[in-house]
Amino acid sequence: MPFFAHVSLILAPDRSKLSKRHGATSVGQAMVNYMALFDWGDGTENEFFTIEKLVEKLSIRRVNKSGAVFYSTMLRYMNGQHLRALLFEELTNLIGERWKSTGLLTESEGPFIDEAVQLLKDGIDLVTDSDTALSNLLSCRVHATLSR
Repeated sequence: MPFFAHVSLILAPDRSKLSKRHGATSVGQAMVNYMALFDWGDGTENEFFTIEKLVEKLSIRRVNKSGAVFYSTMLRYMNGQHLRALLFEELTNLIGERWKSTGLLTESEGPFIDEAVQLLKDGIDLVTDSDTALSNLLSCRVHATLSR
């Protein structure tokens, strides 16, 4: 028979109950990781957990009873950590498909995309951030910055 527990209320930064009107969005593994940290910690300073590690380490004994505050900036940071933890090929496919679907590029793979993702990945916390990062890169006037 499985055991169930009710975790504390999740609060918005203004300490009101968090609701869909606060604009929360789902971002996959980062959301699961962030939600787990609301009421639980493994006793270390570690904040980054894969789903597998959460399943392995999660203990009801370490669940906190007080309400947790949802900060979208922390979720954004956590998402960036999870994006950078992806295998480079996965990240390149994800971002390449994004650029093609938004019309920024006509192809979703190739040497240019590999190099662009390698160059831009550390400044991207959400896949959608890659649109602005690529646009900024492509609009850069490289010739004007070179010394003569």
